[in-house]
Amino acid sequence: MRTPLAGGMRFITFLLRPILLTLPHLLLNSFQVVQRLRTRSISSSARFIKIDIRDFFMEGEHAQFLEACSSAVPIEWKRCLRTLLAFILRTQYVRSPCFRDKLFQVKRGAGMGLLCSGDICDITFYKTVEETI
Repeated sequence: MRTPLAGGMRFITFLLRPILLTLPHLLLNSFQVVQRLRTRSISSSARFIKIDIRDFFMEGEHAQFLEACSSAVPIEWKRCLRTLLAFILRTQYVRSPCFRDKLFQVKRGAGMGLLCSGDICDITFYKTVEETI
């Protein structure tokens, strides 16, 4: 990725990825999906609902991302992660195919073009589910 913020985004992923790998909601490959499904019993009244976590949180509030991600990391990294992530989220810009001569600032969400957006969204989704349930 050709952006001056690529190193910062990789650092955020470096901090969040080890935490994500310990969370029970995340399945890393199809073998884990099959193993998990073998231990489940699904009633005939159940309905299948698919949620794409990244799409679900792409429009989230930046404050929600900051709170969830900074609460997931060790205390010595909280301030650094929060400051860096706030800066990255605040400086997201996109160009529309319809208006190629204009740039638009992203006010909500973690854009799919960010190297760390998947990790940010996964952590935020997990923290939100934990707080809700």
